[in-house]
Amino acid sequence: MQSFQQSSFYLPLVFTAVIFGIAPILLKLIGLQSITYRRCVQSFLAGLLLAFFYRMMTVLPLIGGIVSGLIVFYLFLNVAFASLGIIVGVLQGIIHRKWTKLTHALKLLGGHFYLSGRRGFYAGLWEGISRHSWELPQNLIGHIWAQSLNAFGTIQRVDYFDGATFSTSEKQLKRSGMSLSTFIYIAIDDAINVEFRQKLLADPLLMHEFGHSFDSKIYGLFYLPLIGLPSLISAARSKQLKADAKNPMPHRFQTYEMRANRYAANYFASYYQVDWAKFEKVFPLKIS
Repeated sequence: MQSFQQSSFYLPLVFTAVIFGIAPILLKLIGLQSITYRRCVQSFLAGLLLAFFYRMMTVLPLIGGIVSGLIVFYLFLNVAFASLGIIVGVLQGIIHRKWTKLTHALKLLGGHFYLSGRRGFYAGLWEGISRHSWELPQNLIGHIWAQSLNAFGTIQRVDYFDGATFSTSEKQLKRSGMSLSTFIYIAIDDAINVEFRQKLLADPLLMHEFGHSFDSKIYGLFYLPLIGLPSLISAARSKQLKADAKNPMPHRFQTYEMRANRYAANYFASYYQVDWAKFEKVFPLKIS
């Protein structure tokens, strides 16, 4: 096993920690993210601990090479799709004098380093570690999906909220959502003309998708096969119970869907005094 005395063992740790630590500052400097000293420290420590964990894994016999390959694959896809979003954004800016796609691409990339301070320092620190390890598959897919939609789709907004990165398509025919780790995609049939937090606290769909992020933290590597894929299939097959869109579809009575509602109801009641009772008919907490 490689000696801990060799500087080459520690260089990736320092480099990763610095990247994680300065990313929020850079986002602040270009006006894309608000930060606090605590968030910078959280991000720095998350990068340091992640780098140490993966560095230890890479020097293990038998699995070291596999882990190294997975790390390269993860980094390559993230950088490739972020670069795609940035290139398309720059081209849009040069040709049409609109820089929204570039701004969105940078904010989506910054979502990797955006941590929540709402639930305490150590919860935010674990969030930074978890999304790049325990939640790695859905985090990767969430970033790829968001960057692809931004580059070639109809994303009008990218917003940060309590550790989550929301991508929003406005004025769509059908309301829908998808939660992949802390990357959340929302399609709404109206436009957001108020502060994003104000819209979120008034719209149960956005809060519901935020609720799914709790299951992602709990189920981790098993989130996609146990919750993500079944939820996607159920939503595709589900039909409205009545013509009235205010009545819930059978999909919303699935166990994992009601559990997301309960997570959301508890979280937003605790931190934002939201009363879920007014949403429960369409986003039920349990089968009555």
